[in-house]
Amino acid sequence: MKKIIMLAAVDRRWGIGRRNRLLFHIKEDMEYFRNKTIHNIVVMGRRTFESLPGRRPLPNRTNIVLSRQKELSSRYGAGESGLIFMESCEEALEYAENAQQSVFIIGGGEIYREFLDEASEAYITKVDAVREADTFFPDLDKLPEWKVISKSGKGRETGCPEYEFWHYCKSGKMSVT
Repeated sequence: MKKIIMLAAVDRRWGIGRRNRLLFHIKEDMEYFRNKTIHNIVVMGRRTFESLPGRRPLPNRTNIVLSRQKELSSRYGAGESGLIFMESCEEALEYAENAQQSVFIIGGGEIYREFLDEASEAYITKVDAVREADTFFPDLDKLPEWKVISKSGKGRETGCPEYEFWHYCKSGKMSVT
């Protein structure tokens, strides 16, 4: 089975977004995201894709967008620039099984929940703040099969709350990336 890795920035209540927007814009977190996902596969839901700047795929990655809306493929030019639309998690997993790259699940909330059983790792940026959120990541600290492997020291950018990078692995699926 291909390694499935989840990646998100969360507030203290595991909130990730509100009205289809991220809760935080932390430069170091964005660089961390880019460095982890570059030259790999990213899987996201339609709303996450539509929240990307210019509704364009992330460069230098294979972008898989999950949606039951078949017309999106032609609307956004699927097949160009590494953009692929698929209808199900199973279809995305089947595609990823034959790929050489790692697979990163990047949102939104429903997509994280659908891949939770398949995932073996999670890179979570924990931000020491509470924001008004309408979308949440599963609270890995309350799931006994998930264990913290490492965490960074606290970081802080001007105008942003403190944050830490946490690496989780699921028991029985331990590996280091």
